[in-house]
Amino acid sequence: MPRGDPFSELCRRTAELSQPVAADLHVHTHASDGDYTPSQVLAFAQQAKLKAVAITDHDTLAGYDAASEHGFRVQLIPGVEISTRWNGRDTHLLGLGFDAHGGPLRQLLKHQCDLRRERYHGMRERLMAEGVQLPSVGLPECTPSWGRRHLAQELVRSGAARNRHDAFQRFLLPMAMPECEWIGIEQAIEIVREAGGVAALAHPGETIIQSDLVELKGLGMNAVEVSHPSIGVNRSSELRDWAGRLGLLATGGSDCHGPGTPAIGSCGLRQPDWERLKQ
Repeated sequence: MPRGDPFSELCRRTAELSQPVAADLHVHTHASDGDYTPSQVLAFAQQAKLKAVAITDHDTLAGYDAASEHGFRVQLIPGVEISTRWNGRDTHLLGLGFDAHGGPLRQLLKHQCDLRRERYHGMRERLMAEGVQLPSVGLPECTPSWGRRHLAQELVRSGAARNRHDAFQRFLLPMAMPECEWIGIEQAIEIVREAGGVAALAHPGETIIQSDLVELKGLGMNAVEVSHPSIGVNRSSELRDWAGRLGLLATGGSDCHGPGTPAIGSCGLRQPDWERLKQ
């Protein structure tokens, strides 16, 4: 059969899917809303026999910086998950493989973490206005990027919730999030690309269609996350097809946040996709 026909493509994809995950390029540490330390992430990645792992904390490189001080056989990729606004909605952008010493990117992330602190206190104030008793809270230096998982833990410690899941279900999910003036996705893409990195749309939901990727490519985005725990097999194939047509790179990862979430190496790029991304 001719190369590129549907049956040959199906066979190729089936062969690729039988290979183990080579790179997990979406992992969080306790520098943002994960539970693992950076060294634990590297240890688990090595245990999973990964070739590479990217620490992609929300709006901070603190986890990557700490991990880069440890020596493990697994390759550590600079990464970050940036909160942005696009077409009137919050949208996450993955930056991968950039120069981690770049000033503009770090300046942007400092501003983003300041916004996160403001939002965090806004959420606490809303809960307390509704009668939820919360103790005073500090923002330790080891956690520069604060989010809802931290507030859920506060609710557990205060006795208002039985566990983190209960905190989300009864308090945080029903609550309207205070608006944040996140950076526009076009500017975030530009900063990541200028730092020599790959700019990828993170965990594209079912509402994302091919024309959205066309628009984002026009803004400079050059990759899309096609492998993620929230993305099913059919959706992953659809995203891969769109990426191939548009000349976008494919990336993927477990989005691991710690125990009780998808394990490091459970989702990500297999060797062929990893080689294409490296090239």
